[in-house]
Amino acid sequence: MTDAEAVSRAKEALALTYNGYDSSLALPANGAEGTTVVWSLKDAGQAGHR
Repeated sequence: MTDAEAVSRAKEALALTYNGYDSSLALPANGAEGTTVVWSLKDAGQAGHR
């Protein structure tokens, strides 16, 4: 499997859920096919926002 195929499969398998009550969201660091998931904020001003 190529890296591109592994990333594609990992993206398809990635699922996030939010219960609507917590003030934070746990983001996985590991994905399918042995991939590593790296997250970034589009707006860094939202970091730690409550």
